[in-house]
Amino acid sequence: MNLSATSLTLGLALLSAAPVGAGETPARKPNIVLFYVDDLGWSDASFMGSEFYETPHMDQLAAEGMVFTSAYSNGPNCAPSRACLMSGLYPPRHGVYTVGSSKRGKAEDRKLVPTPNETVLADRFVTIAEVLRDAGYATASIGKWHLGADPRTQGFDVNVAGNATGSPRGGYFSPYKNPDLADGPEGEYLTDRLTDEALRFMEEHADGPFFLYLTHYAVHTPIQSKAAERAKYSGKPPDGDQKNAKYAGMIDSADQSLGRVLAKLDELGLADETLVVFTSDNGGHGPVTSMAPLRGAKGMLYEGGIRVPLVVRWPGRVVPGSRSAEPVIGLDLYPTFAEAAGATLPEGMEPDGLSLVPLLTGAGGLARHALYWHFPAYLEAPKQLGRPFRTTPAGAIRMGDFKLIEFFEDGRLELYNVKTDVGETENLIATPIKAYKLHLNLTAWRERVGAPVPVELEPRYVAPIPTELDPLYFAPSGAPRRRADYLAKYALPQAPPASSSERPPNVVLIMADDLGYAEVGCYGQTKIATPNIDRLAAEGVRFTDFYAGAPVCAPSRCVLMTGLHTGHAWVRGNRGKPVVGQVPLPLEAVTVAELLQAAGYTTACIGKWGLGGPNTTGLPNLQGFDRWFGYLDQWNAHDHYPDYLWSDDEKVLLSANADGVDGVHSHDLFTEEALLFLREREPDEPFFLYVPYAIPHVSLQVPEDSLAQYADRWEETPFEGGHYAAHPKPRAAYAAMVTRMDRDVGRILDVLAERGLAENTLVIFTSDNGPSYAGGADSKFFASAGPLRGLKGSLWEGGIRVPFIARWPGRIARGTVSDHVSAFQDVLPTLVELAGGPAPTGIDGVSFAPTLLGRGDQAQHDYLYWEAPVGGWRQAVRKGRWKAVRTNMKQHSPLKLFDLAADIGEEHDISAEHPEIVREMERILASARTESELWPLEVNEDR
Repeated sequence: MNLSATSLTLGLALLSAAPVGAGETPARKPNIVLFYVDDLGWSDASFMGSEFYETPHMDQLAAEGMVFTSAYSNGPNCAPSRACLMSGLYPPRHGVYTVGSSKRGKAEDRKLVPTPNETVLADRFVTIAEVLRDAGYATASIGKWHLGADPRTQGFDVNVAGNATGSPRGGYFSPYKNPDLADGPEGEYLTDRLTDEALRFMEEHADGPFFLYLTHYAVHTPIQSKAAERAKYSGKPPDGDQKNAKYAGMIDSADQSLGRVLAKLDELGLADETLVVFTSDNGGHGPVTSMAPLRGAKGMLYEGGIRVPLVVRWPGRVVPGSRSAEPVIGLDLYPTFAEAAGATLPEGMEPDGLSLVPLLTGAGGLARHALYWHFPAYLEAPKQLGRPFRTTPAGAIRMGDFKLIEFFEDGRLELYNVKTDVGETENLIATPIKAYKLHLNLTAWRERVGAPVPVELEPRYVAPIPTELDPLYFAPSGAPRRRADYLAKYALPQAPPASSSERPPNVVLIMADDLGYAEVGCYGQTKIATPNIDRLAAEGVRFTDFYAGAPVCAPSRCVLMTGLHTGHAWVRGNRGKPVVGQVPLPLEAVTVAELLQAAGYTTACIGKWGLGGPNTTGLPNLQGFDRWFGYLDQWNAHDHYPDYLWSDDEKVLLSANADGVDGVHSHDLFTEEALLFLREREPDEPFFLYVPYAIPHVSLQVPEDSLAQYADRWEETPFEGGHYAAHPKPRAAYAAMVTRMDRDVGRILDVLAERGLAENTLVIFTSDNGPSYAGGADSKFFASAGPLRGLKGSLWEGGIRVPFIARWPGRIARGTVSDHVSAFQDVLPTLVELAGGPAPTGIDGVSFAPTLLGRGDQAQHDYLYWEAPVGGWRQAVRKGRWKAVRTNMKQHSPLKLFDLAADIGEEHDISAEHPEIVREMERILASARTESELWPLEVNEDR
């Protein structure tokens, strides 16, 4: 087909870095050789650890290039992997899911009617061969095609031996019975012949550039090797289940083929100008080899079926002998080749893979969300396996270190940490909190790409009697499990039915930034007006003993989002860089937003995020929020008249604030966006709106209409500025910021009422930590912490005890006060419980829903724990009325003990009087935390 293209050309910086002067020859485009072996398993080469197979040329390539140890095929068998490779698209976009019919096996064994399968890659898809041919490349497909009759209809100038068949019909020895390959001398070996054809193509196109797709039929069945190669392995000691001499001989011949190709590049003087990629289309054939330590084999979504060897050699660009554990997939080769060639992508084409050029050249990493597989088909098992199918309809996702497999017949899920458990031996679904995130992302991806999931029952299906070989009905221990029990234990929670008479509440969570415990009227503030927050307290419950997650912004937000205290949290401090942002949440983090998404909520985050910057795993849209608007980077949030904000993945420039002009205040934009979100909601649609305002955190910046209320009220000493903006009336500015925020809390409450949403909306107001000590903020003047000791950054009560107010008309008693001891980690389980979900496991939080609703079954914390990597690393624990603080963990400073019931200001250290309590607190402090690679104890972060 003809290639329609846009002017968007992928440029490779390394190929164009040096300017071309008059009379100079432009840099030559690299030749590209893709050496594609059929059914070669992850462990089927000596550079991948095999002690049975001898692969000196594969080993040579590995020594001269980069080895990817977590490389994946696009599918568990041949055709879908090749269709994805050629098109750059996942299977649901082109419909090639399997080989041949999706109804493989006996009808009585198939529970579902599988999705129909395409066996031909449609002409409407622009292949990588077409992209490269239009970029001036000579193109050749030599060997197995398996995507239709002739690869010359899909961008290849030359086709040798490629057609619709997936295996050599005449076997590996001539005569081949292949209409697209003339027979050679009797006994000629197919792998050798295809290599001869490849060398001939290289010679004819030595002036380049050329794209050689050498796609061997080997080592696919039938298992046939030359006599000499077979004899070489016949008496060799096996390496586990790698012991088949015929199969080893096939690998040996494939290795010789690679060696000949590399030698020809050297002979032609092309080695330094050629990008060589070596890989396989899927896992190895189980009956003849072993993928150990991986589980499974070809045809399965376990690692042994889809993890494959991958080596890339590119002299001068790739460091020889380098290795990468970055998860990559065959789909990545399409954009990689296009970028390497400086080629033009098809109009509107957005490959599902990512270019590997940054990884190969050391220029950067990959902004990868996840890898996906979709196999809505049946694949019968070899007789040796002793069961009907290798794979029933299923899907899988890998995010970070974790991989989830979903089997469509019964909804069963399996979760593995494939970094620490590459053999997938421990199914982690019994503690399902991590599974929520992966399953949510998998289902969202299926919706995004239109992936069909089989649901229609096969009328001829006959339910089997369970046997020990059937993992659907037997636990790994061999003990039988009833399916109902299995699903009750392992299935993910579902949203409450739409017909439920008691719909879960909407949730609006408003969080101030650096607002002190006593900076609102209902907590004792006398100088700053906060009538709307006070009204919220009068209409709901006010907590007196509620704590932030940490004494500074980022870790406190991490605790709020994940339900893990700072001894277990991913983010434990404010470390980060301007623009780049703070330490990001990893993909495996499970946030309250994701759990509410799982319960059917629409989610939005509007304000200051602080848990990951651009192109990181911490982006709000990757952490459970359907809608995101605000500051990613906390440093950027120090300016309330910023040059830009983020709207989902778009950087929005604020022209009104250009050149330092105070044009539009970010707080006002956040409020308007929050109100818009509320106005778009329907009464029967549950939602979670998280509004982490960026004020009253300094800089002291506020519009004049708010400043006027306090402008001449107090004696002022101008703040001269520094890191934060200067202000002539810092007290007035600070009070005005708080009151402006209060005004907008009122506007949010008013819109809820106008929309008829107030009665079924839980509104929460809190702060992320104690009041500020910098930037002109005068916490002493305003008595910002009330009777509490300390400010932001400290683990004294003033640094971590915060206001917390909740209103839910008709469910929370009006005007009540609670001394229930709770903290940010409790918000996640509380909201999940109110949303109708099961109690999450593996977190530190305890739901305080019983306290909100006036029930008598409130569980209590054994203790609350904090740590802060500042000033020598600080620790604190509260247990009942007792509070212990260590001001310097690195020096193991003495523990200070306080009785908060008698001494809320922490003025009297009574540790000497209660040695038994000190010992108990020491025990808690030692056991409450885990070490973190990101936050090693020797790090000292004073900022």
